[in-house]
Amino acid sequence: MAETKQKKDAASGPKPLKLLLNVLLLFVIIALAVAVGSHLGGTVRPQTASAEPPAAPASEGPAMPDEPPSPGEECSYYKLEPLTVTPNTKNMNRFLRAALVFKTRPKDLQDVSERVMKYGPDLTSRLTTYLADLTLDQTRSERNLNRLRREIRDLVNEVLWPEQRPRVVEVLFAEFYVQ
Repeated sequence: MAETKQKKDAASGPKPLKLLLNVLLLFVIIALAVAVGSHLGGTVRPQTASAEPPAAPASEGPAMPDEPPSPGEECSYYKLEPLTVTPNTKNMNRFLRAALVFKTRPKDLQDVSERVMKYGPDLTSRLTTYLADLTLDQTRSERNLNRLRREIRDLVNEVLWPEQRPRVVEVLFAEFYVQ
């Protein structure tokens, strides 16, 4: 009789513990899925909205960047979520964080917003790869940062509007630091 009671206790003992571990594991998996989904879904965000209809497709031709808007001309901005990468360093013990803002004409803001939403994963991947390939020397000095802004502008326009008129006329850094 005592032996039967010990078997029942042994059989019922691990089940609550196992159930608790399974529930805990389920919560961890759900939390991880929510975090990943939040990160992937929240990668891009328009800063301003436009009531204008989408711009008509541009005629095919060489993709030359637009001239920056003149000082009195109105501009619109589209802000991306910050990107954090490990730059190309010897010890891989640093990180680079950059929050980019696309400067565009108001008539192009809707097109920029739609294209970034549609091609966001491609754009994020290309920008992450580009930034991760930078060395520390390439992230220092005003001259280098201006070059980076131009190269990122060209990369963005190439990804979002291949063989078309570029819509992003300038890339600004809302944040840019190396730790």
